[in-house]
Amino acid sequence: MGGLGNQLYQLAYADYLRRTHGYRCCIINEYGINQAGIAGQDRTGQDRTERLLFTDLIEFFGFTYLSPNSGIKWSIYRKIQPRLTFFEEQDIAVFLENKSALPPLVYTPKLHIPLIYKVRGYFQSYKYASTEFFDKLRMFFERTVTLPPHLQTIAENLTERSVAIHFRRGDFLKYPELYNIFGAEHYLNGLELLSEKQAIDKVYVFSDDFHAIESELTILSEKYELHRVEGGSVYEDFYLLSRFKRYVLAGSTFSWWGAFCSMYGKEVDVVVPQRPLKLWTAKDSYFPPHWQVLKEGV
Repeated sequence: MGGLGNQLYQLAYADYLRRTHGYRCCIINEYGINQAGIAGQDRTGQDRTERLLFTDLIEFFGFTYLSPNSGIKWSIYRKIQPRLTFFEEQDIAVFLENKSALPPLVYTPKLHIPLIYKVRGYFQSYKYASTEFFDKLRMFFERTVTLPPHLQTIAENLTERSVAIHFRRGDFLKYPELYNIFGAEHYLNGLELLSEKQAIDKVYVFSDDFHAIESELTILSEKYELHRVEGGSVYEDFYLLSRFKRYVLAGSTFSWWGAFCSMYGKEVDVVVPQRPLKLWTAKDSYFPPHWQVLKEGV
């Protein structure tokens, strides 16, 4: 469910269940074969509007992938699915620390198949991902991505004083009841925090819709030297994000994962909003403690 950022949380949760509880996990795509890359389709994220979890990444982590394109295996799944005990995450996500690490039970069919469970949710907590998971994810992109010349030039010119900022618009604008929209003020405040520690040389802007943020960029350019990161695939954007040490981010889980997988590990300086999404609780574990939280309002 969701785009690449959300689906990486689901992959991390599956890895957590396997690593800490010994579950054998299968990633199930019930929303159609086009929701993840398959043979003959785009497997490298060239469509920047579709930030999806591709099957090569699922396979890299050693999980079985099941979709309507899986032939007889899918037919078997559809037959047994009504007899599976079903667990589903609640609306407001928190890290599950109970004995089985499964979300609340929804129902158990009278004629259920023992020891096989169906689990659904977003599981948006960094706590599910181990250091090894972040390292392996970063290694996947390092092995997979070959940057085109204009993005390779950006990568070669990055310094520890460079800052990545990420504007998410797109579907955020379609669902205002779910997402907070952050403008220039948030990024100015975040950049000011970072500059108090060390001077900023250049600010690199990532976005899914540069046209929608022109006015915000005009404001930021009055104080900082901006460079747009454009023309790359989703994989290339993610890889470039992981090459930074300093970030000012907002509500995009895609950008959070870029910072989680930074080549600098826990030495990163990341500034994020206190309430990145409309659904929020003090128990949320979106951000690790070494990230800086801006407590100002949206």
